[in-house]
Amino acid sequence: MKKEEIKNDDLLELVSEKIHNHWMVWAKELITSEPNISTERKTRWENECFLNYENLSEEMKELDRKFAAEIIKTIFKP
Repeated sequence: MKKEEIKNDDLLELVSEKIHNHWMVWAKELITSEPNISTERKTRWENECFLNYENLSEEMKELDRKFAAEIIKTIFKP
């Protein structure tokens, strides 16, 4: 897909999903390797965040979208 074929909203969602997937890999490794992460945090991440992007709450998606928007602005900065 060429970048001119991607609408801004579509691009934002594509980048947001990629960011979420990378974060999820990092976070899953972290909770298995870091002994000082609380059980509460582990449980919260497993229940709220370790989901496919399309299954996240709008609140969780918005966190990924904010980061994605910053990346997109940097890439397309004039």
